[in-house]
Amino acid sequence: MREAVFSPVAVARTPYSDRKDCPKQATENAADAEIVVDPAFARAAADLAPGMEVWLLTWLDRADTSCQAVHPRGDPKNPLTGVFATRSPDRPTPIGMHRCRILGVDLASEAPRLTVSGLEVLDETPVLDIKPVTRGDERPVTSLEEEIVRVGRLGWEKGLFSGREGNISALLPDGGLLVTASGVCKGRLAPGQICRVDSTGTARPGERPTSELPAHLAIYREQPQARAIVHTHPPHLLALEQRLPETRELLDLTLYESAVVRECFTTVPALPPGGAKLGEVVGRTARNKRALLLRRHGLICWAESLEEALCLSEEVENLARIRLLRGDSET
Repeated sequence: MREAVFSPVAVARTPYSDRKDCPKQATENAADAEIVVDPAFARAAADLAPGMEVWLLTWLDRADTSCQAVHPRGDPKNPLTGVFATRSPDRPTPIGMHRCRILGVDLASEAPRLTVSGLEVLDETPVLDIKPVTRGDERPVTSLEEEIVRVGRLGWEKGLFSGREGNISALLPDGGLLVTASGVCKGRLAPGQICRVDSTGTARPGERPTSELPAHLAIYREQPQARAIVHTHPPHLLALEQRLPETRELLDLTLYESAVVRECFTTVPALPPGGAKLGEVVGRTARNKRALLLRRHGLICWAESLEEALCLSEEVENLARIRLLRGDSET
């Protein structure tokens, strides 16, 4: 065969200097990375912009090029498999293929710099090429994804989401789920910002689901009636939570609607967002309650549909607003 010679167009800057510390997949909490483009290719990078999804082709220069078979993920319990049927970096021609989202662009410096979402390569890994993700690379948009987009927009219009706060998910027939990606605006969601994860929380390559995924997984695991989850940051509810002592009933109104909502509403102690402990407590609490106020954080509502979960979120927020308007001399 003819020999091929490659010249890198950029280099990746990551926090990983040792293979044992580098995630095997971007979905395994890989850190964001900086791509420093060779100044000779500044014009080629001039039209890249934040929000674009790109394929990065890398040269995994510290791979074992003599390797033809591996135990996947380095686990001897997995059967020895030819490298062309794995994603192992060890292979005769170690080219890496990574789907990333551009988070920031600096074209003012001599060497253009891109900040990209999680990249699972060692520091100083050469980048051979940068290509945009095209329509042909995308999977078909499902009606459930369209419903997540719609609910995100409606929640944002109601003030339940602000900026990049909150997240939304829906259960799939196979036990996996669709969930919003990390750091995206819920009022302007696009189908490409919705991730698909399996029942263990593993996402597809290049996708980076919300950091609140453990809480979603725990609710679906502990509450078999849950088919959809909406996690919002309702301003009146959070203001009320900050104003009243934790021993006070937040929704102690004499309205009939208040009595109905209180039956399915409860609070969860303040715990660090995104952690396993929060997920465990939320899942256990969701066995008996559908609307959970996470102290100093936000509101999680589960239901049999996205529409129902959003409606419950609105009802809780509306009652909190009324409670604030009523005032209380004992606060």
